[in-house]
Amino acid sequence: MQEKEYVAIFRMFSNDTSIRILRLLWAKKEEVCVCEFSTAINRPVYEISKRLRLLKKFGFVVARREGKYNYYRVGEIKEKFKIRVVESILSLKEEEFEEDIKRFMKKACSVSE
Repeated sequence: MQEKEYVAIFRMFSNDTSIRILRLLWAKKEEVCVCEFSTAINRPVYEISKRLRLLKKFGFVVARREGKYNYYRVGEIKEKFKIRVVESILSLKEEEFEEDIKRFMKKACSVSE
């Protein structure tokens, strides 16, 4: 990895939405539609989509398109730096994400079924 990529990854995770999305994906352990993230963390779909594009660009998530919807899951992360980033994010206090996870597990998305 080049220095520019390290900087871009730190910049991406300086936004709490990226951290919350990654935490939720690890909690759910299955494919998730954008609208489920939007409901869980109370952010607009366009913001969630932007963050997911960045997470995908750097290999933290992978996407599958079905019709007009994208479904995301955790990517296969092999670089040590990225593994350490994920470990750091997952080590954050659970209580900070409890409400997100409760809303997320309800699967409040009208398009996913």
